[in-house]
Amino acid sequence: MKKINIAYYSTSSETIGPFNQLVNMALNLDQNRFHIIFILSNHIVNNKAVQRLESAGIKVFSLESNNFFNFFQLFKLIKVLKINNIDILHTRLRRCDFYGNIASIFYKCSVINNIVDNQKDHFYKFHNIFSSLLSSLYNFSLRFSKMIIVSDLEFIS
Repeated sequence: MKKINIAYYSTSSETIGPFNQLVNMALNLDQNRFHIIFILSNHIVNNKAVQRLESAGIKVFSLESNNFFNFFQLFKLIKVLKINNIDILHTRLRRCDFYGNIASIFYKCSVINNIVDNQKDHFYKFHNIFSSLLSSLYNFSLRFSKMIIVSDLEFIS
């Protein structure tokens, strides 16, 4: 049986909740059936979660991009997906959802997005000036998802 190559993509290993959620998912997958890697937008912070991944034989890559509007991370992401022959990309957090969905246009893989809040509220709260443009771009990018998981309906209006 061929192993399925899956990548988890989050912004940072410093992001406690979202990153730990993906770490737990990765560690609970059957490594006889899945080959797993982790991709981070930002630099890698060597903490207990990263050490748990590495001790389980899961590689952690960094795209070294701290900025939402750094499109070089898109090209780096596509390169990592191609080199590792990724079948499924599971994203967590807005930037990763957006870049993961756009990357799937250029590298054919299935993308799963995890959404935990209302994106309009998110963009208005954190990106005031460009909020409606970002919200529209984000919504457009979601069309390329294979699956969208909504983790907390309480925030959706």
